[in-house]
Amino acid sequence: MEHKYTTNNFLVRNAIIGIHELLECDYNSFLETIRENKIFQEQLFVASRSLYESLQKYYSGDSMKRKKINQLSESVYKYYKRSKERSTPFGLFSETSIGSFSSTEKLNLNGKTLKKVLLDSEWLIRLVFKIEKEYSRELAYKINPANYQFGDRVVQLFSINDTKIEEVNIKFTKVYQLIDELCCDKYVYFNCIIEKLVESYGEEYRDIATSYIMSLIDSHFLISNINSELIMNFKFEEFISKVKEIDKQNLYYFKLIAISNLIVEYSELEIGDGIEKLQEIYKLMSSLVEPNFLQIDLYNDGQIQLGNENKTQIVEFAEFLVSNSDHVKRTYLDDYKEKFLDKYGVNREVQLMELFDSNLGIGSPYGYQHPKNDFWESSPSTVYFSEKEELEYLNNFEKALETGGNIQLYNEEDFFNQDKDKINLGFELFFYVNKVDGKSVLSLTNTGCSKNLGASSGRFSILSDKLEHYHQTITQIVENNNHVSGYNSCEITFLPENLRHANVMRTTNVREKVLSLFTNMDKRSQILSDIYIGIDSKNSFYARNFKTKELLKFYSTNMYNQMMFSNELRFLCEIAQEDHFGIFPWEMVYQKFSHIPRIVFKDIIVAPERWRLSGRMLSKDIHQIILENNLPTKLYVDNSDNRILINRNNPLDNQLFEDIVRKSSNKNEELCLSECIFDSHLVEKESTTHISDIVVPVFAKDEIKEPRYIKEILPEVIPTNVRQKIPFDEWLYFKLYMSADRQEEFLSDIMPQILKLVNLDDGMSFYIRYTDPKFHIRLRIRTQNLYKSFEKIQEIFQLCIQNKLISNIDISTYDREIERYGGLERIPLVEEIFCLDTEIVINSLSLIRQKRLDLTLDDLAIIFNYFYLKSFFKDNNKEIIQFLEFACPEHLDSQNRDKNRNTALIDLYLIKGYLINLLPELSKLCQRLKKLSDSCIQLSDDYTYIIYDSIIHVHNNRLFGIKRENETKIYAIIRGLIISEEFRNGHNHG
Repeated sequence: MEHKYTTNNFLVRNAIIGIHELLECDYNSFLETIRENKIFQEQLFVASRSLYESLQKYYSGDSMKRKKINQLSESVYKYYKRSKERSTPFGLFSETSIGSFSSTEKLNLNGKTLKKVLLDSEWLIRLVFKIEKEYSRELAYKINPANYQFGDRVVQLFSINDTKIEEVNIKFTKVYQLIDELCCDKYVYFNCIIEKLVESYGEEYRDIATSYIMSLIDSHFLISNINSELIMNFKFEEFISKVKEIDKQNLYYFKLIAISNLIVEYSELEIGDGIEKLQEIYKLMSSLVEPNFLQIDLYNDGQIQLGNENKTQIVEFAEFLVSNSDHVKRTYLDDYKEKFLDKYGVNREVQLMELFDSNLGIGSPYGYQHPKNDFWESSPSTVYFSEKEELEYLNNFEKALETGGNIQLYNEEDFFNQDKDKINLGFELFFYVNKVDGKSVLSLTNTGCSKNLGASSGRFSILSDKLEHYHQTITQIVENNNHVSGYNSCEITFLPENLRHANVMRTTNVREKVLSLFTNMDKRSQILSDIYIGIDSKNSFYARNFKTKELLKFYSTNMYNQMMFSNELRFLCEIAQEDHFGIFPWEMVYQKFSHIPRIVFKDIIVAPERWRLSGRMLSKDIHQIILENNLPTKLYVDNSDNRILINRNNPLDNQLFEDIVRKSSNKNEELCLSECIFDSHLVEKESTTHISDIVVPVFAKDEIKEPRYIKEILPEVIPTNVRQKIPFDEWLYFKLYMSADRQEEFLSDIMPQILKLVNLDDGMSFYIRYTDPKFHIRLRIRTQNLYKSFEKIQEIFQLCIQNKLISNIDISTYDREIERYGGLERIPLVEEIFCLDTEIVINSLSLIRQKRLDLTLDDLAIIFNYFYLKSFFKDNNKEIIQFLEFACPEHLDSQNRDKNRNTALIDLYLIKGYLINLLPELSKLCQRLKKLSDSCIQLSDDYTYIIYDSIIHVHNNRLFGIKRENETKIYAIIRGLIISEEFRNGHNHG
């Protein structure tokens, strides 16, 4: 079978200590055993200096309580186990290298283990902040790209001074505006900013200006020229040169030179010989800034090779995952798209910051937490798998339990029948690799997959030139695809809210553009407030730079959890990916079970056998827990990718396991366990095996050029005072709350009274039905004298409230959907159409209620929809059919059973003019529809069709309410009528 995906090289991460058992009977013996283990002692010093120092106090005979000794012993033992039983990179515990696929396996990693020693990011950032305070007058400043203007405030996207504060803002004053204009795109020295302010406001304001600028620096509204590339492409030598220029008192320069030299000396030492050198470095660094000092990583310049059999397995599994995503029909982002379209309509691009505002916009997508929305919302409906799939997964689950076998995801018939046309650009898969009977066996890690190519390699690209080239190769796949598809790639980099997390944000930027917040980048930086969001004709979100008109896709190739990103940044990253990919439906189906058998796809282990223990089970005796759950001798205690291997033949492991169970029980927490599948590991070094995992980038073989679904002609910018009409500014906008079962009574009995009053004052009015979440009718009114009209209409509303017809009335701002209906040029005509349609629908409903019109609402909908289409397209049936294919691609042939009756309805009520005699306003409406059609000639077909469909949609809403399925059926009926009409016309002409 021809595969559409491929993979070449991959990352290898392995522990530097080989697997061997430690069978000490108690913690005292264990601590003595590791006392002379120089390698582990240095590993512990780098991982947790405080724990290392506590251990040394224990060795020196300092008096400690038994409880503290036990806590110390357990903590050290966990680190010791981590040093040989986990491959995830951390300090001196594990190393990173590159692997490849080949016809022959080569699993011996013969390269040299090398150190990469960097300044701890938090230490570096705090040093920069300290220098900014002490040498503020010697530095130059730019506006922080995380600032954006929002009304009369200047807001920062988040705060890095206080992790408890989600947002910082100041008044947008003329002073700030002057500074913003001066420093928005270039560095300006402190004294130059002062002189500019003094020039504008006078010498007497110099002290106030100085104090104000210092406050902007302290709160990071201004960032200096030494706050540049701190976590991306950082070079210590260049930083020292910048410090030298301003450090006239040599408070920092000589110490930084000494630190740099000591780091070089430490880097050349063997692991196990470096504690004294590290202590010397830490002492010097602590004289500048506390508390963390260095970030140390290991890489290996060797390379292993996996067999091509494993490559084929990975590619087949990748194709299974991609085809599986086709079953995902609705995610939380689909819910967010509906909210966007509901508020803004189509052909509208909205500023990102406005969009995410809970009051002015629609807030953040469901589940986003930084910050939480200012309103409560229920969980949106999602569809990740069909009922048939769920049943199949459950059947496989039951079968595995009955037979004691595995849950097999591979189904040959389904696999070869899956949609192979669905192609993702690429993604990354994470596997443990073990040796079983001489074969390399792949087992998916808890991380599973990443949708973002290059996300895993970015963090390690800073370690060596070889790893940087590997990262560039991976990200270039994305760059090339975006280039041919007309998108610009943009890397997001920022200082996190909690600066302790900054180390995992390091990466090498290979992209031309960057969105950099709280730190500067020399590359072409994007401005937060310039980013606008729209929805294309494929119903996907896109981002555009409003000023340059460039389409952008945003990525973040660091290891910082995107769930921790500010909402806006997370959203930008998520919409650049295939949002339906990466969901494992079987995990969602099985999550309710406390015991899940092993899950496999052919020879790949997708998930080990797992147990979830909680509540009463954890309060039982440990032996009873093991017996009742049939737990294996070796198992893992899981917490995401942080897992602890327990070997019940090891007394210390038994003691550790009992402590873990007891703590989980006391805290009423769930305990997750999984089987230890294999003992033999992949990577070999000096005749011992080392636990390892691999990160495999999988990508499409052929270049994918995404079709352009976004129009090049951008919507016009509409001023707020034109778009939004506050009460009594040309319009009055009411929300009339009532029970759904009395809406027809209101429309047929009360609305005619309102229309009569409006018409007496030469006005116009239209309504739609709405649910948000309570049912209500939204009524807009425009008259010559709105205040006078309001007094009269108020009397009608008062009577409705007394009669329990209306429960509540809100007066609101009318946000005109100008882009949805063709822009400023067309919105007055569209509003006139709405008002005519309102009058026609209200009169129709009254005629039906008075039994003067013997039609159902569905009959009336067919007639009116037919009328609209014939008017829009001026009787051109071929164009009508083309429109219906666009608006309703589903062909519901079953809706044409009453074709003869529907044809007769059209003939009687429209062609013979019966309905026009009853509703003379239809003639005027027809003229307005044709006028709108003429004005849309210069627009694209798609945009024109969206305008027409929107107008027909709100007509249907007025007629029978919010019933999208009904509208689809009506379009299908009309398609059948028009096709029959065309056939008859062709036959007659023939």
